Amino acid sequence: LLQRPKDEALALSAAIVDVKERVRFCNECGNLTEEEVCAICRDARRDHTLICVVEQPVDLISVERTSEFRGLYH
Repeated sequence: LLQRPKDEALALSAAIVDVKERVRFCNECGNLTEEEVCAICRDARRDHTLICVVEQPVDLISVERTSEFRGLYH
């Protein structure tokens, strides 16, 4: 970072502030989202009777990458 031009450092800092202002935790499952409720929780095609308990959003992402689980998270 110290070897990069100042304008790149400023762009990075602006991007970090933007994420901090726009991204929040889903009110239903704790996933990262820009909305009150994330896209997974809003998806009517998912099985709302099946819940996978995860500790962190990164755990949810790992399960989602398998494309095998079609329920919701908590």
